[in-house]
Amino acid sequence: MRNWKSYISIALLALLLVGCGPKVDPSAQMTVEEPSVPPTTQETTPPTETEPSTEPETEPQEERFLITLTGDCTLGCDPGMYYAGWGFANVIGEDYDHPFRNVREYFEKDDLTLINFEGVLCDSGRPVANKYFTFRGPTAYIEMLTGSSVEAATLANNHTLDYGWDGYAATLETFENAGVSYVEKNGTLLYTTPTGLTVGIYAEDYSCFDMDLLKASVAELREQGAELVIYAVHWGKEGSYYPQIHQIEQAREVVDAGVDIVYGTHPHVLQNIEHYGDGVIFYSL
Repeated sequence: MRNWKSYISIALLALLLVGCGPKVDPSAQMTVEEPSVPPTTQETTPPTETEPSTEPETEPQEERFLITLTGDCTLGCDPGMYYAGWGFANVIGEDYDHPFRNVREYFEKDDLTLINFEGVLCDSGRPVANKYFTFRGPTAYIEMLTGSSVEAATLANNHTLDYGWDGYAATLETFENAGVSYVEKNGTLLYTTPTGLTVGIYAEDYSCFDMDLLKASVAELREQGAELVIYAVHWGKEGSYYPQIHQIEQAREVVDAGVDIVYGTHPHVLQNIEHYGDGVIFYSL
């Protein structure tokens, strides 16, 4: 099994997706050097003559992988705005390329695109009560992901149950039928890229932090062969450009527990990027 911290250089393309905005350049890159080879011990006796080797000497080859992480992706809208002239459904129509058109070239060139899917995909039902905003799109909107090279999504956020458990079940079925991988709240996902990197993902939101479960899940992902572990966490204060103290403490604790990348969403704005220990922390994309 590869040890990515020693042998793999990984570039991270962090994107903040807002509607159909301008193209986004890579915002962070983490590269680790190959380990140096210790000097060999000198011979103390004359070497015996042997036939020269016909096999060429080979140097360890660097492996490089590109993983794309995005901010919150809401493919749908509140029922009260669904059919408004400026509502999502009327803006999109049947142009399912629209949401990711300006970043799809990045998605297509990477090894894994992981998004935070914030909302529900179902064709009927009623939103749950006592929520100011609820977000729904028809199941056909899954083509926005499959047509834009989105391979996986985290569903650990505060809008996956906007249409109750029936809406959530319809969302899971839609993802499964389309072949898009997903990770649920307090759940894990093991994903192997076509290029051979095994990525483990554990997901939480601010309603269900469980450090003991996280540590156990990270250990399980490692045992299952994960070479890179991502902690997808939905947290923080909306509109704030700075993480809270408890987030900083928690992020560092999960890196100490074996997480390689902390992938934060929910504030809807960019926050700090921190290199800590052997990991990197994106507090909010």
